[in-house]
Amino acid sequence: MKRFCRGALGTTVALACAASAHAACGDSRDALIQEYVTYGVSLRPTCSNFTSSRRTEYFAFSELETGDYSWALLRSPFVAAKSTGYGIDRWRYEYGGPRYTNSVYRNPARNRRIGGATQSRHMYGDAADLDNRSGSTSEWWNMYYAAGRAHADWREPTNGPCGYACHHADWRSHSGGYSSTRPTEKAADSQGVAEALAVFDASGFDSPDWQARAAMLGRLLDAVGGTETLGFRAGRVGDLLASVESAAADGVKARLVSMLALENREVLIEKAPVSEDRSEYHAALTGVVANLRDARALPALGAALPTGFIAQRGVALLGVAAVPTLSQAFDSGLEPAQAGALHSLELLLAEQHEPMPAADRRAVRRIVLGGLAHPDFNIRLAAVGAAAHLAATDASVRDALVQLRDTDPYQNLDPEGISPAYPVRAAVAQRL
Repeated sequence: MKRFCRGALGTTVALACAASAHAACGDSRDALIQEYVTYGVSLRPTCSNFTSSRRTEYFAFSELETGDYSWALLRSPFVAAKSTGYGIDRWRYEYGGPRYTNSVYRNPARNRRIGGATQSRHMYGDAADLDNRSGSTSEWWNMYYAAGRAHADWREPTNGPCGYACHHADWRSHSGGYSSTRPTEKAADSQGVAEALAVFDASGFDSPDWQARAAMLGRLLDAVGGTETLGFRAGRVGDLLASVESAAADGVKARLVSMLALENREVLIEKAPVSEDRSEYHAALTGVVANLRDARALPALGAALPTGFIAQRGVALLGVAAVPTLSQAFDSGLEPAQAGALHSLELLLAEQHEPMPAADRRAVRRIVLGGLAHPDFNIRLAAVGAAAHLAATDASVRDALVQLRDTDPYQNLDPEGISPAYPVRAAVAQRL
């Protein structure tokens, strides 16, 4: 028999709550799998999804399994080779020195004991909290920018659960499963979504209480997205909403954009304290809005650029229309926003196959040259990708890159000899 269980952020799923709901593994994985049911986690792992030995080039299995069992879920994008440009190994490489894990994979019972979010990405195996050993702001910010260069989808702010003690990054929206995965259930079609939205209860979207707003988002994920067996369904819900044209759908999209603007203001500007549950709500909301491909979302997504790849990709999806938003973010002088704008611009240029209007191209050139000349090496590094796209047709950008390749002063001494001694020079050389 099946019953319905509910967790946070839209996790009403049909759960086989009996112990016989999955094929028996014959070891402690049976109890571990049951925890996903008991604690209302929307993921449904199977025996073969777990590993008892997977490691990466730089992190041993004992550093990645931080739960109560000798088994862990570790998603492919998280443990990918650094050559892919993302994942925990790439994070360590970009940081330029040894890193130490605080929390990586957590089984649901342990996650509950330590106060983790109901749908914490640590239970999905694509998140890591790395220690800030010195406790300094400079170490924390260098980890933050390194995670950005490793294309982390979501990074928690300094007012998040870690504070300055550790830094959280995850790769929730990167594709890829475990060693073996079940197919994700078929998503709803546009007609079904339209019907669901016609009767959708959107109460709470403008509440001053973030938990009421999160509950509204949860209802939306339930109404539109169905269940998920693997990872991040918020982006899929955004895709579905983008495919529907109706007054009800337009109203829901507008409300979602307003909700993201409010959450950005409270969390990123006013620095309200952020629990892990609130961070998960912010990330899911960003994921939905990013995939709407709605120009009305540009200001809200622009404000969210510092959070990571989800928002950066969402801005880039809107193409040339996003250039003024990226200019505004860069001109703010706030370095996290500047780095986010440069990463987003790289994504935009990679997909820009038509000639840009002259005014937009001038704006893009100004942003890129400003990034390459920035006094902070983290911003110079963030600018290299976008600059490489312009270098073939813009002599001034190419000249600036060549100068950095030959003379950039920033030197890093990695005691393990993994990362380059001159990171900016090396990044440019790889691109030219």
